[in-house]
Amino acid sequence: MVEMVCLHVISLMEALQECNSTIFVKLIPMWLPMIQSNLKHLSAGLHLRLQAIQNRVSYQCMQGLGSGSQPQALRKWLQCTQFKMAQVEIQSSEAASQFYPM
Repeated sequence: MVEMVCLHVISLMEALQECNSTIFVKLIPMWLPMIQSNLKHLSAGLHLRLQAIQNRVSYQCMQGLGSGSQPQALRKWLQCTQFKMAQVEIQSSEAASQFYPM
């Protein structure tokens, strides 16, 4: 259950980060401690995704947010969001099917 919740939060963090959302900057200080307190329950793949998010945050802080890349980032985000949402739903339904056999 912990891994499923963290999967959804990490997916949301990635989506918000890709479109340079101002909400992401405000919520990441709250989300990271929650996820990091459950690191022992996460798979290696989620560890890597979380590390990539943290690395991009550090890089963006050093570089400053790009001013002209917002429309391109939004376009890329819109193209990827449907695919990512489908992936998360498939993973969630596979995890749930272990508990609720059909």
